[in-house]
Amino acid sequence: SIYLDIPCEWYDGFGFDWKKRSRYNLTQGAVDSTHAQIVASRPRPKIVTVGADDTAQRRAVLRQRWIDGEYERLGAYEKLSGLALDGLIYGTGALKVGAEDGRPVIDRVWCGDLWVDPQEERFGRVRTLYQIHAMDRDVARLEYPEHDREIQDLPPLEANERTVFADLAVQGYEPRNQVALIEAWRLPAASKPKRTVSNNVPVMLGAGRHVIVCSGCVLVDETWDHPAFPFVFFVWGTDPERFWGQGMVEKGAGMQSDLNELCRVIQQSYEVMVPQFWVDDSAGVQADLNNVVGRVNRCKPLTGDVRTAVQVLSPDVGMGLLQREQEIAQRFLHVLGVDALQAKAEKPAGLNSGAALQNYKD
Repeated sequence: SIYLDIPCEWYDGFGFDWKKRSRYNLTQGAVDSTHAQIVASRPRPKIVTVGADDTAQRRAVLRQRWIDGEYERLGAYEKLSGLALDGLIYGTGALKVGAEDGRPVIDRVWCGDLWVDPQEERFGRVRTLYQIHAMDRDVARLEYPEHDREIQDLPPLEANERTVFADLAVQGYEPRNQVALIEAWRLPAASKPKRTVSNNVPVMLGAGRHVIVCSGCVLVDETWDHPAFPFVFFVWGTDPERFWGQGMVEKGAGMQSDLNELCRVIQQSYEVMVPQFWVDDSAGVQADLNNVVGRVNRCKPLTGDVRTAVQVLSPDVGMGLLQREQEIAQRFLHVLGVDALQAKAEKPAGLNSGAALQNYKD
């Protein structure tokens, strides 16, 4: 909400007035300029042969074409752009990587739909990851036909399960044909799991697991032998006590709050300091002045001389307030590591060639 400058009462504790928009949304400008810098480069995986024969080189060319085609089919660069934007805003961006019909698939996932075990997160040993899905009931029935009856009997997505979806919290919205699926991964603790017995039940000690459940109904239960989760994470700012990162919005929330308050004071000053005419109450001057922005105040001068009773005040705002506004803006860019020139769409003086600008950027 801070990035989009949308009024939200959740941010009252940060000093934001949720009924009004920011007059100087520096957060959005910093995020957009940094995002543009990140996605300007489009990395391309390339297969290179070293000391190979013609057959291997032709095979490498064909594989290179296949990779380029898959990147275009998947919209990889567009999804990488979304990954970077999520990382800047929320602190962590996530792409889910998998396979469907023997071909790779990539899905952009909001980090708010992912959870980790708090105790594992506290000690930096995260081996369990959870994801929530809101799936159409008919799609779920087609995806898991062997559990068709159980899926038909599932209750619709409840309000308490929709708290992670801001758009679904609108009053009066009822998704009548959606069900909630919970997917979980447990990483293997050993390369070679050991078979043992626990509570008279044979188990594989150290084995990983992948499950998908839906309100008590187990849709998928299989072994997970990969050493990592099927996600690609982009973390903008590292938090030493959390699995998730810290984004630009969170880092700059305090300074943005100070800037909002200062802009409010400056705006009030401009509204108050308009030309004011102090006129003798007995002078008979009209209260409304045509085509003039100002205010007429009536007074009773002690001298009784009407000519000394008229004063005009020019609109003015203290230079200290305007300088303070610029100081906060510069500090915001400095703390977040944003190139101030790029944020203003400017270039360093004296650098005109592309090579010089690229070296400066590096």
